[in-house]
Amino acid sequence: MPSSIAGRLTVWFCASAFSLVLVAAFVLYDAVRATVQWTEDQVLAQHFLEISSLLQTSKPDTDMIAHEVSAAANGHRQVLIRVLTNVRDLVLETPDMDKRLPATRFHAPAPSGTPHFETIDENGFRFRALSVLVPLAEGWPKDTVVQIAMDTTLDDMAVGRFRIVLVTVILLSGALCALVGWIIIRRQLSPLRRVIHATTSIERATANERLDTAGLPTELALLGLEFNNMLDRLEGAYSRLRQYADNVAHELRSPVNRMLLNVEVALSKSRDEASYRDVLESTREDMLTMAQIVDNLLFLARAESDEIQLQMEPVRLAEEIANVHEFYLALAQEKGIQLRIGADPELVIVGHAMLLRRALSNLLSNALSHTPPGQFIDITAHRDGARVVVAVADGGDGIEAEDLPYVFDRFFRGDRSRSSSERRLGLGLSITKSIVAMHHGLIAVVSTKGTGTRFSMTFPASMRAHG
Repeated sequence: MPSSIAGRLTVWFCASAFSLVLVAAFVLYDAVRATVQWTEDQVLAQHFLEISSLLQTSKPDTDMIAHEVSAAANGHRQVLIRVLTNVRDLVLETPDMDKRLPATRFHAPAPSGTPHFETIDENGFRFRALSVLVPLAEGWPKDTVVQIAMDTTLDDMAVGRFRIVLVTVILLSGALCALVGWIIIRRQLSPLRRVIHATTSIERATANERLDTAGLPTELALLGLEFNNMLDRLEGAYSRLRQYADNVAHELRSPVNRMLLNVEVALSKSRDEASYRDVLESTREDMLTMAQIVDNLLFLARAESDEIQLQMEPVRLAEEIANVHEFYLALAQEKGIQLRIGADPELVIVGHAMLLRRALSNLLSNALSHTPPGQFIDITAHRDGARVVVAVADGGDGIEAEDLPYVFDRFFRGDRSRSSSERRLGLGLSITKSIVAMHHGLIAVVSTKGTGTRFSMTFPASMRAHG
């Protein structure tokens, strides 16, 4: 088989078309041959009816029968007729019929008088023959047999000529099928070549270009649309990757610059031990920040590549919420924020307890950073049909509407006025989203400026109770 689609389609088209032509030719040839033979049988049957009508009279006229037998041989089809009886010297046949086709070459007729048709080859000639046992009137021999044969040489020659013409047509049709198939398939595949040319012309500098699907066949139009969608995804991924690289460089540049500045200041002149200790402590804080950034980025990368294999087990949400509440309670009281929790003790999901605690801690830490003193933060968990919803809601200032689509992006900080004063990495919500995805859940945010924010994590519910 050819390696190209056009070649394969051409071969299959030619094979199928030629097979149909071949089958049609065989059927036509068989029909013509059967029709010719049926015509010959009708001629034999007509002569038999004439002879039979003469034999079945009350007193058959042998002279009339002999005349009919002789006259049949003078036609253009040369019909030979023989009448056989068990009476000596009572044999009527076409002159020289015994030399051309002896009586013994005919098949013995059935006693029931049913006509028997057959084809006989004799002395280089082919005959279509008929033999019948004829019931005669009283006084005539009972075993009278009529044998009729017709030379089919002309008919065979006509069928032979038709066969030659048919073979010629079959051979020509094979070549014509190949030519027509190649032309049709090449023309029908021209849109595919146009798509290939368009795809090869797209480079990094022209990545914003798209395939023109107008006029394409349905299958190629769908392929073109999917290709354009893929280009959209690649362009978006490339844009996010470039932005991500810029953000990483920006986040790492700040602590690196601070460390470099502190070291240069410390080395500019001799200082006491306390000054050097301050420089080392500041450098240590910046290094911890960089290490945290790297650890978080590695966690996100492994989460997206499914490298993290979780050991899932039933987790009681009320216990995890209580643990997180206890850890952040002192900080909340210091800020003057009221922490409130509410969870059904029987709520259980299958997951990784430490990661779920980390996700909940990220949401609570984010809420504490954006909730002013005197407000509240609610941590709740409830069942919603076949799902469990864990929510963290605060009474803070809320999130700007234009910032809502980006709150889960890496390094995004909606509250820019507080970003400079607090060393917040902007990765907590991204990590939380990845943890929720690991547990086959969904995370959502609802916020209105001035009325607070609510983050909700939805997980599949487990019907088994823990312990």
